[in-house]
Amino acid sequence: MSAGQSEFSSALLASDAPIPGDVARGKDGAPARKRFNVYRNNVVVSLCEALARGFPVSQRLVGEAFFSAMASVYVRTHPPLSPLMIYYGETFPDWLAGFEPAQSIAWLPDIARIEWARRCAYHAGEAPVATSDDLGKAAAQIGAERLGELQLRLHPSVSVLRSAHPIFDLWQAAAGGEKAVAAGAQAVLVLRPEMEVTVSRCPVGAAAFVVALSSLVPLGASAAQAQEADNRFSLEESLSWLLAVGAITAIETGKI
Repeated sequence: MSAGQSEFSSALLASDAPIPGDVARGKDGAPARKRFNVYRNNVVVSLCEALARGFPVSQRLVGEAFFSAMASVYVRTHPPLSPLMIYYGETFPDWLAGFEPAQSIAWLPDIARIEWARRCAYHAGEAPVATSDDLGKAAAQIGAERLGELQLRLHPSVSVLRSAHPIFDLWQAAAGGEKAVAAGAQAVLVLRPEMEVTVSRCPVGAAAFVVALSSLVPLGASAAQAQEADNRFSLEESLSWLLAVGAITAIETGKI
């Protein structure tokens, strides 16, 4: 980007910035202030609208007026880094965590993280889904004494978000579902094995289990981490659930 382009881009999002020197009226060469301000306003409004489209649940929970005020602050300091607007707002959840006027809404950044995870899941690649039969075949191949060595590959769309807040209940309430919001920590599993992105309540132990598997930790060690996080963790129940929802794409024995 040239110096002139950089100056122009910066001026678009800074309402107090001077009009770029090469933006002038044709007749007398004076700065085209009115025309540039119209363009500047259109850019900011477009980015705010893109943010609202990307984080509709967050907007619904805090109200359009408050969200619009937040968005106008964010877009002025966080211009798009890609020409593909599907990627705009990646830093918005973390930015919310430090946005002073939203500090009383402590759960808001995590709700925004769910929305970003859903967007990533929607655009994730396709992958075959493993079944309980695949698990049985892998277990038979490797032997009971080595089950802990099995490597489970997760679907590319899978992500787990853990929060100190009841984010699943809040998500359901915003979607028009269950209105009761319990107190305490909750975790969610975001997944798109087929056409639809889903957000599911994920028990504490299962969340730790999925996080470990996503880091390519073998089955046995992943289960141990899950058990440490929650002594109610059931490996059998968690495996059955993950297979049923299509979160596992491959079960590898590690044998050549």
